[in-house]
Amino acid sequence: MKSKESRVPDSAKLLKISYPFKNPVNSIDPHKIHFIEEALLSQPLNSKLVNVFQNGKINGEMASDIYWNGEAYELTIRSYKTSGGVIIDAEDAYISLLRIVAIDKNTHGSLKNLICPNSVVKNLNDKCEGLKLRDNKIVLKPKSKVNKSLIIQLLASTDFTIIPKDQIDFNHPENLNLDLSNTTGLYFLLEDDGKGNFTFAINPNHFQYSHLNFQKLNFKYGFGEQSLADLKARIVNYIPTNGYLTPLDIKNLDENYIKYSSHPILLYSIRPTKKSLKKYSDNTRLAIGRILSEKVRKLKSSFGSVTTNQFFPIDGDGQLSEIQEKKLESLVEKAKNEINYNNVEFTVSVYKDLYDEFVQLLSDIPYIKIVQLRDSPWVLPEEEQPDFYLATGDSSFFANISLLSYFFNNGVFGTKEDGEIWLDKYTKVMNKKERIKMLQDLHFKFLAEGRVFPSFFIPYIALSNIPMNIGLSKHFASNPFFLLTAKEDE
Repeated sequence: MKSKESRVPDSAKLLKISYPFKNPVNSIDPHKIHFIEEALLSQPLNSKLVNVFQNGKINGEMASDIYWNGEAYELTIRSYKTSGGVIIDAEDAYISLLRIVAIDKNTHGSLKNLICPNSVVKNLNDKCEGLKLRDNKIVLKPKSKVNKSLIIQLLASTDFTIIPKDQIDFNHPENLNLDLSNTTGLYFLLEDDGKGNFTFAINPNHFQYSHLNFQKLNFKYGFGEQSLADLKARIVNYIPTNGYLTPLDIKNLDENYIKYSSHPILLYSIRPTKKSLKKYSDNTRLAIGRILSEKVRKLKSSFGSVTTNQFFPIDGDGQLSEIQEKKLESLVEKAKNEINYNNVEFTVSVYKDLYDEFVQLLSDIPYIKIVQLRDSPWVLPEEEQPDFYLATGDSSFFANISLLSYFFNNGVFGTKEDGEIWLDKYTKVMNKKERIKMLQDLHFKFLAEGRVFPSFFIPYIALSNIPMNIGLSKHFASNPFFLLTAKEDE
């Protein structure tokens, strides 16, 4: 019988990837993911219990079986070895989930609130009443009057990965001692210069291993035009979904390139900063934000786009009713007519590669000034923040609690405190029609308050210059590297 290594085709030995991440990979805390760049690197290194990568339905990952026993979920956990021979089993899953409960600070939702809201968990010797380790099973029991399906849905989100238990500080769960040469995921970190150039190697002991998976992933820093230039020069082979490509970028590429496009779920929008939310009235933000979002639709990158004034996509849950749409437009027009445009100046920041184009687009509006910043607007002190900024991001909603939590935590849907109250109520609603009505009303509220100004949707794009299978779902922004496979050698 041939070994796994001997079955690996030459085409699967290395994939060179352009990637927009410039920090050391071990700076990522897998349980505190804020950006897609962190998420897509955490996925191959750290396995989850379940996922929804391909079909929008829950699939077992580390969990080989998911069973509802009438009171709790029982997840049967696989046992396998890391690349260095460390055994991974149900105890690792239990300790990681207990850490998530203890720190209760991830951006994609609170597991603690769903299974043990009254437990005091400060270290990993404390107990969470709704989380048990039983032989090779994890048992998750929801608190009373909670929609139980939301627990499994939450486990599929990007913050809920499993870390080897010996890399977590039991007494101070905030602290990690990551050894990325021993990971729970299909890949481990082989080398990293800390400046955006790093290599992942495959773990042949992993349950997802296939001889057609790329055995090494070599990452080189780049995005947008630079990534495309590197791909055309064959310096890299692949640009993932977070590579900032647009339909216009791939319009004239020949058939030698393998192209992937999601459904139109990448939203371009204008967002006010914290400074703007304090400084201006809802009416002022409604007027200026809408003027800016209408200008954004004239960007070259809007080629092939779907114009929108709504945050949730056309095929997602929570679209405004016809009555809500008309009411929102009435509020916007009223705000535009009432604002005094004299002797005022509003500042807006955009991505560096769009700066010149945006200056030209706004040349006829004297009361708006485009500024260049030293950092992302949301991390700057309030006194250095612009009033508005151009944002892009995933809006693939399917009444998804993890994304709802994420957008409350970053202020788009309201304050974090607003989110805790709203989400607590949402998790207790069993009827789907009632949940959709809650989503509609939330959607209208944050749009009417001038918290975000949608402009257009385009697809997420991935691109390769070598023959390969890009098995990504069209419903999600994610780019799981185990879904990229080489062709068999002929």
